[in-house]
Amino acid sequence: VIAGNEYTSKSDIYSFGIVLWEMVAQKEPFSDFKFKFASELEAEILKGLRPPIPPHCPDVIRELITRCWSHEPLMRPSPTEILNILRAFNPGR
Repeated sequence: VIAGNEYTSKSDIYSFGIVLWEMVAQKEPFSDFKFKFASELEAEILKGLRPPIPPHCPDVIRELITRCWSHEPLMRPSPTEILNILRAFNPGR
């Protein structure tokens, strides 16, 4: 959406990746970066900037976050795939 592309459900998947990152990192995304204007941050995101995933993040969640953030929207997982990954990560719930 930032790049001017049409909104699709894959936009929400990117946002879900950000929320998942916030849950793992326990802070606001990009808070360590110092940008004077939001447009500077947007430009860097378009170039591939993502907040660093903490080292304590489980590999399954790290991979899911990374896939949700894919620069190519079609490479992002579907909601069903995300649910299956999370269920497999935490079976019985």
